[in-house]
Amino acid sequence: MEQTKVYSSIPMRTWRWLGVNDARQPEGLPSEQEEQEIHVGKGEKEAVVVVYREARQGRGQLRAHVEAGGELKLVKIQLLPADMPHVDAVEVRVEEGARLHYTAIEAGSAHSATKLLVELAGDDSIADVAAIYFGDEQRAIDMNYVIRQQGRN
Repeated sequence: MEQTKVYSSIPMRTWRWLGVNDARQPEGLPSEQEEQEIHVGKGEKEAVVVVYREARQGRGQLRAHVEAGGELKLVKIQLLPADMPHVDAVEVRVEEGARLHYTAIEAGSAHSATKLLVELAGDDSIADVAAIYFGDEQRAIDMNYVIRQQGRN
C-alpha cells in the first residue's frame, strides 16, 4: 500500500536522522472523519469504549477533557477488516488530581496509524496507558504516544 502525507510526528529531533519520526497516512481512507468528544466533570467518573468496526470509521478523532479530580477509563478498539486502512487521533486534557486510564487494542486493519496526545495539565494528574496489537504477516501499525506533563508529581 502506497504511503502519502505525514499523519503524525514524534517530537524528538535526535531521531529524525533515522527516518522513524513520521507516521505516513495510508491510501484509501474515507474522506469523512468520525469525531467524538468526551467530557468528565469535576470529581466524576466515566468509562467509555470506542469501537472502530466499519469502513466508514477508517478515520477517527476523539477529544476528551477530564476536570479536576475526575477519572476517565477509555478503551479504543480497532476491528476494521484487514484490507481497510485506519488512522485515528486521541487527545486528552487531564486537570489537577484527575486520572486517565487508556487502553488501545489494534486488532483489525493491516495498515493503521494511531496517535495519542495527553496533556497532564494539573498537579497530581495521572495517565495510565496500555496497548495491545497484532503485528503478524504484512500488518503495519504505527503508534505515536506523547504525554506532556505540565503539573507536578
